[in-house]
Amino acid sequence: MVAKDLNQDTTDFDKALQFILDKSEGPTSIVAMNSFGGRLDHTLAVLNSAHAFEMKYRYSVQFMNESCIARIIYQVLLQANQHN
Repeated sequence: MVAKDLNQDTTDFDKALQFILDKSEGPTSIVAMNSFGGRLDHTLAVLNSAHAFEMKYRYSVQFMNESCIARIIYQVLLQANQHN
């Protein structure tokens, strides 16, 4: 996939999430394959993009590779569980 987007304030992962949003009829969740590994700054940028996307659009972004599945757990959920 090649997407022409001259906005340098977004990452490639931001652009991929926006592409999915634009081309779908409202995904309920998104699975990003092999998006971790390599440089720590890239991994942190992917997590930041996923968090912002989930907060804005309320879609779940999950991460999967050959050895694990991961997703972001929010502080709100942690606080709610502490009161039970």
